[in-house]
Amino acid sequence: IWLTGVILLSVATFIMNRRLLLYIKKQPVITDEKIVQIFEKCKQSMSIQRNIPLFVSGKVSSPTVFGFIRPKLLLSSVHMKILNEQQLRYIFYHELAHIKRRDVGVNWLMHGLLILNWFNPILWYAYSCMREDQELACDALALTCIDSEEQIAYGHTIISLLEHYSSYYQVPSIANFSKNKRALRRRILMIKKFQKKSYRWSAIGAVAVIA
Repeated sequence: IWLTGVILLSVATFIMNRRLLLYIKKQPVITDEKIVQIFEKCKQSMSIQRNIPLFVSGKVSSPTVFGFIRPKLLLSSVHMKILNEQQLRYIFYHELAHIKRRDVGVNWLMHGLLILNWFNPILWYAYSCMREDQELACDALALTCIDSEEQIAYGHTIISLLEHYSSYYQVPSIANFSKNKRALRRRILMIKKFQKKSYRWSAIGAVAVIA
């Protein structure tokens, strides 16, 4: 029974990720100069030098990072119409935070553990919580890149995006938004109370513990 579960989950994971990859390959690259310039400035601000192509995607309606080794960032045509320059900057900071934190790689590792332990409900719950915590961590990293006066505007941007969010892909090859109401409340509360100084000290503390 255990082996059957492992095989079924492995095949399902492969098929879903393969279909998404083939779909993305067919999508056009974003060439809008204004959007590309904003994206490149955000990359520079976060000290990210690797090439990260921008793709238009209608199937994945949340801003999404796809891939670990060669990450791609997906935006829908709706995003490009409804988001202003400032809001695009917020979204890019958040998605680039996923890349900087290597969240997709972590997702694959955790998903591998899930496949091997598919019978363990605690691990499935932990995986769901981890995905939610990734969003909180990326919000925190993104907020360090903007002025404190912009925190409310950042939170409003998150809410605005979820209003136009119609689908959710929970596959290991992507890092994207969650529409879970509990997770959204946690995010908005964290954004409201966020302080750059406390974030820096927590980062220093984490480094000290690892050392």
